Amino acid sequence: MEILETIYTILKDDTGRSNHLVKAIYSNDYKLTKFYMEYAAEKNIIYNLVEKDKDGNNPLLKAIYNNNYKLVRLIFENVHNHYINLIINEKNKEEIYPLLKAIYNNNYEIVKLIIEYSNNNNFILKLNDKDKNGNYPLLKAIEIGSSEMVKLIIDNSEKTNNILYINEKDNYGFYPLLLAIYMGNIKIVELIINYAKRNNITLILNDKDAFHCNPISKIVSNKYDKIFYLVLKYSYENKIILNLNEIYTQGFTFLLEIIDMNNYLLLELILNYITHYDINIDINGKDLSGTYPLLSVIDKKNSNMVNLIIEYATDNKLILELNESNKKKEYPLLKATEINSYKIVHSLIHYAKKNNIILKVNEKDDSKNYPLLVALKHKNFEIVSLILEYSKENNIILDLNEMDSSGSYPILIAASNKDSAVIESLMEYVKKFNIDLKLNEKDQYGNYPILEASGNPNSKVIKSIIEYASDHNINLNLEDKDQKGNYPIIKSVFNRNIEIMKLIMEYSNRINVTLKFNGKDQYGNYPILAAASNNGSDVMKLIIDYAIKNNLIINFEEKDQFGNYPLLAATSNMNSEVMRLIIKYVDKFNLKLKLNERDQSGNYPFLNAASNMNSEVIKLIIKYATKNYIKLEVNEIDKNENYPLLVAASNINSEVMKSIIAYSKVIKVHLKLLKGNKYKIYPLLAASTNKNSEVMKLMIEYANENDIYLNINRTDKNDNYPLLNAIGINNIRNVKQLIEYASNINSILNINKENKRKETPLFNAICLENIDIIKLIIDYAQKLNISLNINEKNYFGYNAFFLSIIYNNLDIAKLLIDYAIQRGFLIDINTMDILGNTPILIAVYNNNIKMVQTIMDYSKCLNIKLEINIRNNLSSFPLLEAVINNNNEMVKLIINYAKSKKIKINLDSKKYDYQNFDMLKIIRNNKTLDDNLIELLYPSTIDFQIRYIENYIRRNNNELNVLENKIKDNNLLLKAIKNNNIEVVKLIIDYAKENMIYLFLEDEDAIEIAKKNNSISQILIHSGYFIKTKHTGNNNIDTN
Repeated sequence: MEILETIYTILKDDTGRSNHLVKAIYSNDYKLTKFYMEYAAEKNIIYNLVEKDKDGNNPLLKAIYNNNYKLVRLIFENVHNHYINLIINEKNKEEIYPLLKAIYNNNYEIVKLIIEYSNNNNFILKLNDKDKNGNYPLLKAIEIGSSEMVKLIIDNSEKTNNILYINEKDNYGFYPLLLAIYMGNIKIVELIINYAKRNNITLILNDKDAFHCNPISKIVSNKYDKIFYLVLKYSYENKIILNLNEIYTQGFTFLLEIIDMNNYLLLELILNYITHYDINIDINGKDLSGTYPLLSVIDKKNSNMVNLIIEYATDNKLILELNESNKKKEYPLLKATEINSYKIVHSLIHYAKKNNIILKVNEKDDSKNYPLLVALKHKNFEIVSLILEYSKENNIILDLNEMDSSGSYPILIAASNKDSAVIESLMEYVKKFNIDLKLNEKDQYGNYPILEASGNPNSKVIKSIIEYASDHNINLNLEDKDQKGNYPIIKSVFNRNIEIMKLIMEYSNRINVTLKFNGKDQYGNYPILAAASNNGSDVMKLIIDYAIKNNLIINFEEKDQFGNYPLLAATSNMNSEVMRLIIKYVDKFNLKLKLNERDQSGNYPFLNAASNMNSEVIKLIIKYATKNYIKLEVNEIDKNENYPLLVAASNINSEVMKSIIAYSKVIKVHLKLLKGNKYKIYPLLAASTNKNSEVMKLMIEYANENDIYLNINRTDKNDNYPLLNAIGINNIRNVKQLIEYASNINSILNINKENKRKETPLFNAICLENIDIIKLIIDYAQKLNISLNINEKNYFGYNAFFLSIIYNNLDIAKLLIDYAIQRGFLIDINTMDILGNTPILIAVYNNNIKMVQTIMDYSKCLNIKLEINIRNNLSSFPLLEAVINNNNEMVKLIINYAKSKKIKINLDSKKYDYQNFDMLKIIRNNKTLDDNLIELLYPSTIDFQIRYIENYIRRNNNELNVLENKIKDNNLLLKAIKNNNIEVVKLIIDYAKENMIYLFLEDEDAIEIAKKNNSISQILIHSGYFIKTKHTGNNNIDTN
């Protein structure tokens, strides 16, 4: 009681700051405020909420400052309307009032609460009053970007007929439309424009803020094209002429800003607007960089916009500036060629002709580019033609010798263009104006016209240059190199362009210059080496003939940076003619070739020739060496420790091997036959991978003649050995040769050894399904009493027998079984691969019933129990695969095997939808399956209970009476008839007959369906007294 009296005393105390209710509100304490208010209401206490604090805030305003919606609502719900009316529009010292503060806080709910409360109590809210900064509700709502809040204010204004001052400015000159555009908020712009229309208010569109911006300037500077459409439409409708001659940031004019948006429709709209209101706009006005509208619109790569500007100028009898340059020295024609736009170049030339303007075509930008040169760089012949034709028509002499900052000039660029029409057009122009071309000038990379033309596949280009030079007594530079060391003749050799080579040679003869063929490029290449490397006998012949004709001595011993030289390069070529030409030349000049010189990898001619499938190459070397008394290196190794005989062992052309052996006999040198290279590959091993068995024969004969013992089981780094390799390439002749050789030297072939891939000879033979090789292996093993490791697994988990199943080869499987029985060991027929598959599962999967029977026969013969219940990684097993393959015979075979071996087939709970009823009958009559089989394999159209009951009846014959009632109660026959499932109807009736169960058919609909289906009707009619109906009792269905 004392506490309540104290509260009463507190509430009666109405002395400003001592008012504890006000303190609770100021403290943002909702619960305490609510407690005070409820007690005051109970005691009819009236409290004062009008008094302000030192900042001029009243309790309502303070609650809004605290952004506490619940507290504001509590005040509205519990404070007398009289007091609310006094304070709802009251301002503090900053001249902020409740509605404005709620908007400052971006609190939509409090704003809505204030508006609804005011409307419900007929209070008039101040919607246009400003604070000290000039802010007012609409303007502030726009600033925070809330279109919902703006709409709320507008809706309330119209509902209460409280007109908004939508053109009112704040202290910085912002007004609603301008601020909405600043924010880029198209929804708010639409709300403002629509409000102005509904209330016949004319919006201000040209006034600037303190930052000298107006709506149009902000729209164009921010590229708000959609907002521009709205504002432009509004100005049209209200006949407001926009100020479009403002100068913006960086000196941009309005038109430049519009063009910068790169919006054709907007530009069209603006130009129409300007025309409609006859606004005088500077069509050639520049920004601070010197760019003007036409130049700017070309930079946008928009030919339609260019045409729009041209059309506007034409329609308004204005002359566009075509030749003025900006600070980068760019101008319209140059810019159009830089963006590679034929349409724009064409438009500019057409406009210039129409207005009698002579275009500048030789002016350069900061990079010293000019239109013709740029068009040539772009390889745009259409633009080149336009410029040339325009220049001809206007008697303008183009600067064809002027270079850009990189040293490029028109003829140099044209020389690299594959289209000869380009240079032909230039030459025609040159002839018309009698221009003296500079043809030997170089760019910064050392390129010059004839050098570029030498690498051009189109010979017409170099022909045009040579013809001009000849006509004008210009001696073209044929020897100078570019930065990469290229010069005309070597470039033509690299490209194997005979016609260009001939033109260069003919021209050199005309000007009495002898071409040099020993000059090297940056990689050490020179013409004769390039010809030898490119397998070009025609190129080599041309060079040799020229050298002979001009009595030139060519150095054949010079090496490139890799140590390569012409003879060595020629030995790698299939074309032996290159070698003949080299020999012809050195013989002509009594020069001697060095035949044993090596490159950086240790290669030398004889070694290269040993790997060349053209045996003529090695024969030519041997012939030349013999003729010139040069002893060839026949055993030297390269950096990979390869040597001629080893390399020849892999060469399918056995003539190469014959030549090496024959030559070694001539020079009486024993060939290396046992040495391995760095990969441990040796001649016999290499020959074992050669499909030409003649190579191995030659090697074995050589070994025998020289009493060399070949290790037939020696392995390389991957543990491969000759027999394994020979079988791997399916070469039975090599296999026989190895077996014969092993026998001759009383050595035993290792027929069980695995390589690092766990492959064995037997495995490889099975994979190739080569029964003859398999028989060879088995016969060899039997003869030498070697047991083959048939049960050894490879990486995939297959043993030899399993592999024969994988390849679905019954003959091989039987061959292996026969071998195992003869040797008296068991094949692991239950082995699993890495995916959990077993041989029997794969055989069933392959749908090979003979293979399955063979495996089963073997298991019975050897009393091995097949694991037919094992699941693989995909949960598949033999019976399931047989069902999936829809193979009834296979299903019978598996079930009968299970029955004979007393194996119970276990099934999982996964259901499958199979419609093979013959298969189901097979399964039904076998008791080797568990109770889930019918559920697993029956089609989904059969009710679960029939599957369960059928299976249960079969296993529980002593409880038929109980189950008979279940069948009757569930009326399973009715369900099958309604599903129109003939096979299921037959299945149910068969079970009923077998187990003396009476089936009741009481549903009229089912009887009607049965009558319509002749097959079902016949089954029911022939079912005898096992079917009872509602009408007939015992016996038959009424067939009428």
